[in-house]
Amino acid sequence: VATYDGSATDAGLQLYVNGSLQDTPPRAVKLESAMNTKGQLFIGQAAGKKAERLVGGAIQDARVYARRLTPSDARTLAQLPE
Repeated sequence: VATYDGSATDAGLQLYVNGSLQDTPPRAVKLESAMNTKGQLFIGQAAGKKAERLVGGAIQDARVYARRLTPSDARTLAQLPE
């Protein structure tokens, strides 16, 4: 589970693995401005890029919430059956 607080900073990203908050924030993306919620949302592909820029691997589950998830939410999601 990844959460974002809208701060436009790397510290605004939090990554949970199996319901546990990771000490090191994800560094795959360098945030330089707030995410524009009026634009398109790309999952597994960089915005505005062609298909050759797809992320390798598979995405098992993708969800978008209208609020930042709490640590309790992340733990609950980690316990859901696949």
